[in-house]
Amino acid sequence: MPSEIKTNNFFDTPILKINKEQFTSLVKGKNFFTDKIISNGFKSPNDEWMSEEYEEWVILLKGRAKIEFENGEVLNLKAGDYLRIPANTKHRILYTSKKPFCYWLAIHFK
Repeated sequence: MPSEIKTNNFFDTPILKINKEQFTSLVKGKNFFTDKIISNGFKSPNDEWMSEEYEEWVILLKGRAKIEFENGEVLNLKAGDYLRIPANTKHRILYTSKKPFCYWLAIHFK
């Protein structure tokens, strides 16, 4: 194996404060990027919505979470659940578990 190739473990956990999220960039390309996201009891501020110019495909690999969309739809997610969020769709996180932390894989693409 070439020396520049190394392995990492997706579930290695840094020290993460309660109610926080950590983003780690994994791969970037011309029209896409992927992030590893770890959430520890994080929730979006009540008056803030996230909206991105990229489409997002996200899978929750560990933990439980709840996402709300601007249209009022709420999704309860468990490990293994995934969804596609269209570009410019307002959404926010209502809940993420602390034990276990939430581990997300997010692929953003145009």
